[in-house]
Amino acid sequence: MQLTPEEIAEQQKNEENTKKKYITPIILERWGKENSDNIIMEYYFTDGRVNIDGDKVSRGDKKKADYLLLFRGNIPLALVEAKGIGHSAMEGYQQVLAYAEILDIPFAYTTNGIDLVEEDLIIHQNNDKLRMQDFPYPEELWGRYIKEKGLSEDEVRLINQPYYIDTSKAKPKKPRYYQRIAINRVIDAIAQGKNRMLLVMATGTGKTFTAFQIVWRLWKSRTKKKILYLVDRNALADQTMQKDFKPFVDAGIMVKMKSANIKKDTAYEVYTALYQQLKSKDKDYYKELPPNFFDMIIVDECHRGSADLDSNWHEILDYFGSATQLGLTATPKETEDVSNINYFCAETNDKPLYTYSLKQGIEDGFLAPYRVISVELNIDKDGYRPPSGKLDIDGNPVENRVYTQKDFDRTIVVEERQEIVAKRITDYMRENDCRYAKTIVFCENIDHADAMVLKLKNLNSDLVQENSKYIMKITGDDEIGKAELENFTDPNTKYPVIAVTSKLMSTGVDSETCELIVLDKSIGSMTEFKQTIGRGTRINENFTIDEEKKSKLHFTILDFRSNYHQFEDPEFDGEPVAVTEVGENGSFPKGSPQKETDENGNLIKQNMDSCVKNNILTEYPTYQDFYISFKASDDKDGMTMDLLLERAYVRKISEAVGYYIDKFDIVGLVGYEQPPKSKEERLKKVYDSSILNQLDIEKRDIIVTILNEYKTEDFSKLKDITVFNLPVFKEKGYTSMKILKNVFSGNKQNFIDLMKQIEEVLY
Repeated sequence: MQLTPEEIAEQQKNEENTKKKYITPIILERWGKENSDNIIMEYYFTDGRVNIDGDKVSRGDKKKADYLLLFRGNIPLALVEAKGIGHSAMEGYQQVLAYAEILDIPFAYTTNGIDLVEEDLIIHQNNDKLRMQDFPYPEELWGRYIKEKGLSEDEVRLINQPYYIDTSKAKPKKPRYYQRIAINRVIDAIAQGKNRMLLVMATGTGKTFTAFQIVWRLWKSRTKKKILYLVDRNALADQTMQKDFKPFVDAGIMVKMKSANIKKDTAYEVYTALYQQLKSKDKDYYKELPPNFFDMIIVDECHRGSADLDSNWHEILDYFGSATQLGLTATPKETEDVSNINYFCAETNDKPLYTYSLKQGIEDGFLAPYRVISVELNIDKDGYRPPSGKLDIDGNPVENRVYTQKDFDRTIVVEERQEIVAKRITDYMRENDCRYAKTIVFCENIDHADAMVLKLKNLNSDLVQENSKYIMKITGDDEIGKAELENFTDPNTKYPVIAVTSKLMSTGVDSETCELIVLDKSIGSMTEFKQTIGRGTRINENFTIDEEKKSKLHFTILDFRSNYHQFEDPEFDGEPVAVTEVGENGSFPKGSPQKETDENGNLIKQNMDSCVKNNILTEYPTYQDFYISFKASDDKDGMTMDLLLERAYVRKISEAVGYYIDKFDIVGLVGYEQPPKSKEERLKKVYDSSILNQLDIEKRDIIVTILNEYKTEDFSKLKDITVFNLPVFKEKGYTSMKILKNVFSGNKQNFIDLMKQIEEVLY
């Protein structure tokens, strides 16, 4: 039965009176004697989801615990949920249990002021026979925690090390609940002797601040004395030192390492460095330091190749292999373009220590929700055939064929299309009265960015005349533009307003006030896609421009390349508020439209079968054309995915067929009505050939194990030596190094050549 507002108010009044008379006095007497910081009453641990309804933006309810109890003001030990006297204490049981699990707190209590129910989440034991007078003292609960966790004295000393709190500020920055969990998980793991670990935190959730608190506690406790924060971009290194790690800089113990000064700077204790400063084509500068110089390395944005066994940068981690190594990423994955799970999670059951997702960040109200407007241009829909005799910029004849969306600004430049895109961006900003909204335009490459800057300037000449920095190209090759990056990301600096880029701003750059992200580039990688839209997910509720107070709580993605299909991939979390499709001359929606859904609640999309078939036939008019190109391709997975457009569609066709088939066969089926072969049929061709019979027993066992994986996996993902990290090999007692050394004579090319032979037979 639903309560009336009057009944709810009466219940709340009863609960507050119960807390005041029966609960708070006992908690204060037992937990606040030595340190009042041990008690947080009404602990709000989320900000409340940002809700968008047309032009109205509001916050949802914040999640709140009645009492959070900490040991020595540092370690969260207990959560307490109160119910009014006359109600059962068990009424708060499910809620306090759910909150304790979210907050990673070991002891949970619910009480009506008389009865007390305890849940011990370490040993999963319930005690509902207690009274409020039995409520434990902090030392008692801490003792139980140490005993049940089996902590040593050294572990306790490290865990007890406080966070860094800047007491000089009126409102010092403290870790949010998920940051605290991440910090404590790492500290606990290091206390237990773990040396490889991974944290997964969505873009905009404060990975660097989390890393700083980890480093602070390890350094203050002298558990780690030489610590390296490793990045791959100058902007990230500078940002780290100027913001979150500034206390180390101010204390004179942190330095940014440079190739020329590596030997000179050994007296510092905390370092940040670029891979490029430690290793160049000509010299391994990092080898000027002894292998045991660092005892802690934090790898920022570790999805970008440092953990890939084939990467040159991986040599740096190998060289300093005795150091504890922590990877930070928003996009964990173990694929051809990303490799971090196997390396960093080898000691933690192949799982990250902690994951805080984009979806959870939006739900908690710490990240901005967003809508997507997909703009379909006529030239993208119909294709483009160049006029007879058209020459490229080098004076060479342009191939006479139909060009499609993925060709534009890659293999062919169509200036008319660029002008339409620039006009539609300008139209959107005018129609939504947001011409001063911070905007990032992502282009295919630097040449495309150059062209887009000129076209946007022509269409916005009034504001360019007002300030020449209204539109700036910010790319890796442009020193003037790069110098404006800090101004663009500064919430209180008006210009630049529109930043046109290709890759430079796709990762790691804080842009709290970015309200519009324009995608005029095709993004094939889920990793890059998440990182790119992450530029808009930060929230800033209080900034000032030209003495006008502003806030940024949500953002819009203007998509010219159908990237929004990535949202359909199950690997993506944190879907948009709405997806709206707009034609080349259509009006843009204002506010946030409702989701258009079918009878099953799924977002309505274009007819994918027709779209994919047209895409295939435009590129390869006959099956023979496709087959010849496929056999010659070095990137067969990339080639077929370009034709099939999205992984959700691949799964749909596989399920419709009813058995496992290769993407090669899906292209044949959809594009040319070729009967698909099952993966079992393709494997039989390999087993019937002489390839396996020529192998020794151990090598044959390795290859057969890999071929068994092909039944449910793309073959392209099995050709790389990262396949040796699969759990099935661990179960057999193999390691990657052991297989390479003992089975393939230490030469990975032997393995690659063998897999190429098998691939030839498969197809």
